[in-house]
Amino acid sequence: MTAIQDGVDTEASQGNTNVPRKVHLRSKGAYPPAGVAPIVDHHVGLIFTGSILVDGNRYMNCTFERCVITYSGGVPPSFSGCQFKASRVSFARAAANTLAFLIAMDSPESGLQRVVRETFRGFTGH
Repeated sequence: MTAIQDGVDTEASQGNTNVPRKVHLRSKGAYPPAGVAPIVDHHVGLIFTGSILVDGNRYMNCTFERCVITYSGGVPPSFSGCQFKASRVSFARAAANTLAFLIAMDSPESGLQRVVRETFRGFTGH
Protein backbone atom coordinates (compact mmCIF):
# COMPACT_ATOMS: atom_id res chain seq x y z
CA MET A 1 0.00 0.00 0.00
CA THR A 2 1.22 3.47 -0.81
CA ALA A 3 0.77 6.44 1.49
CA ILE A 4 0.51 9.98 0.22
CA GLN A 5 2.26 12.50 2.42
CA ASP A 6 2.89 16.15 1.58
CA GLY A 7 1.96 15.50 -2.03
CA VAL A 8 4.52 12.72 -2.64
CA ASP A 9 4.01 8.98 -2.92
CA THR A 10 6.10 8.00 0.14
CA GLU A 11 6.69 4.38 -0.83
CA ALA A 12 8.12 5.37 -4.20
CA SER A 13 10.14 8.21 -2.70
CA GLN A 14 11.76 5.83 -0.19
CA GLY A 15 13.51 3.97 -2.98
CA ASN A 16 11.14 1.06 -3.59
CA THR A 17 11.94 0.31 -7.22
CA ASN A 18 8.88 -1.92 -7.67
CA VAL A 19 6.58 1.08 -7.39
CA PRO A 20 6.58 3.73 -10.09
CA ARG A 21 7.33 7.18 -8.72
CA LYS A 22 4.20 9.28 -8.53
CA VAL A 23 3.96 12.90 -7.61
CA HIS A 24 0.55 14.10 -6.53
CA LEU A 25 0.12 17.84 -6.58
CA ARG A 26 -2.42 18.65 -3.92
CA SER A 27 -3.16 21.82 -2.09
CA LYS A 28 -5.89 22.77 0.32
CA GLY A 29 -9.06 23.15 -1.67
CA ALA A 30 -7.63 21.28 -4.66
CA TYR A 31 -10.10 19.68 -7.02
CA PRO A 32 -10.96 16.91 -7.22
CA PRO A 33 -10.76 16.23 -3.47
CA ALA A 34 -8.00 13.94 -2.22
CA GLY A 35 -8.86 10.31 -2.79
CA VAL A 36 -11.43 11.03 -5.54
CA ALA A 37 -10.63 10.00 -9.08
CA PRO A 38 -10.74 12.66 -11.81
CA ILE A 39 -13.28 12.58 -14.63
CA VAL A 40 -12.30 9.77 -16.96
CA ASP A 41 -15.34 8.82 -19.05
CA HIS A 42 -16.23 11.20 -21.86
CA HIS A 43 -19.49 10.68 -23.75
CA VAL A 44 -20.15 12.72 -26.89
CA GLY A 45 -23.39 12.71 -28.89
CA LEU A 46 -24.86 9.58 -27.30
CA ILE A 47 -28.48 8.77 -26.41
CA PHE A 48 -29.07 7.31 -22.94
CA THR A 49 -32.17 5.58 -21.55
CA GLY A 50 -32.81 3.86 -18.23
CA SER A 51 -30.72 4.25 -15.08
CA ILE A 52 -27.46 6.16 -15.43
CA LEU A 53 -24.83 6.63 -12.70
CA VAL A 54 -23.12 9.89 -13.66
CA ASP A 55 -20.34 10.28 -11.08
CA GLY A 56 -17.02 11.09 -12.72
CA ASN A 57 -18.37 11.36 -16.27
CA ARG A 58 -18.40 14.15 -18.83
CA TYR A 59 -21.34 14.39 -21.25
CA MET A 60 -21.27 16.58 -24.35
CA ASN A 61 -24.24 16.95 -26.73
CA CYS A 62 -25.89 13.83 -25.31
CA THR A 63 -29.60 13.08 -25.01
CA PHE A 64 -31.12 11.53 -21.90
CA GLU A 65 -34.56 10.00 -22.62
CA ARG A 66 -36.65 8.51 -19.82
CA CYS A 67 -33.59 8.32 -17.56
CA VAL A 68 -33.07 8.17 -13.86
CA ILE A 69 -29.85 10.16 -13.57
CA THR A 70 -28.15 9.18 -10.31
CA TYR A 71 -25.37 11.08 -8.58
CA SER A 72 -23.81 9.33 -5.56
CA GLY A 73 -21.42 11.99 -4.26
CA GLY A 74 -18.21 11.19 -6.13
CA VAL A 75 -16.59 13.47 -8.69
CA PRO A 76 -19.34 15.78 -9.97
CA PRO A 77 -20.27 15.06 -13.59
CA SER A 78 -20.06 17.64 -16.34
CA PHE A 79 -22.88 18.28 -18.83
CA SER A 80 -22.55 20.51 -21.91
CA GLY A 81 -25.15 20.93 -24.66
CA CYS A 82 -27.22 17.97 -23.43
CA GLN A 83 -30.98 17.43 -23.71
CA PHE A 84 -33.12 15.82 -21.02
CA LYS A 85 -36.48 14.31 -22.00
CA ALA A 86 -38.82 12.78 -19.41
CA SER A 87 -35.87 12.23 -17.08
CA ARG A 88 -35.33 12.79 -13.38
CA VAL A 89 -32.39 13.14 -11.00
CA SER A 90 -31.84 10.90 -7.99
CA PHE A 91 -29.23 10.91 -5.25
CA ALA A 92 -27.52 7.91 -3.64
CA ARG A 93 -24.97 7.24 -0.88
CA ALA A 94 -23.01 10.37 0.14
CA ALA A 95 -25.03 12.65 -2.14
CA ALA A 96 -28.28 11.37 -0.63
CA ASN A 97 -26.90 11.93 2.88
CA THR A 98 -25.89 15.50 1.99
CA LEU A 99 -29.31 16.20 0.51
CA ALA A 100 -31.05 14.78 3.62
CA PHE A 101 -28.84 16.99 5.81
CA LEU A 102 -29.71 20.11 3.80
CA ILE A 103 -33.42 19.31 3.87
CA ALA A 104 -33.29 18.84 7.66
CA MET A 105 -31.34 22.09 8.11
CA ASP A 106 -33.83 23.95 5.89
CA SER A 107 -36.67 23.33 8.34
CA PRO A 108 -37.76 26.31 10.47
CA GLU A 109 -37.17 24.24 13.63
CA SER A 110 -33.45 23.79 12.88
CA GLY A 111 -32.59 27.44 13.28
CA LEU A 112 -30.41 27.16 10.17
CA GLN A 113 -33.04 27.75 7.50
CA ARG A 114 -31.78 31.28 6.73
CA VAL A 115 -28.15 30.08 6.56
CA VAL A 116 -29.00 27.23 4.17
CA ARG A 117 -31.03 29.49 1.89
CA GLU A 118 -28.38 32.23 1.86
CA THR A 119 -25.74 29.63 1.02
CA PHE A 120 -27.69 28.47 -2.02
CA ARG A 121 -28.55 32.00 -3.03
CA GLY A 122 -24.80 32.57 -3.25
CA PHE A 123 -24.49 29.67 -5.71
CA THR A 124 -27.48 30.48 -7.88
CA GLY A 125 -27.83 34.23 -7.54
CA HIS A 126 -31.55 33.78 -6.72
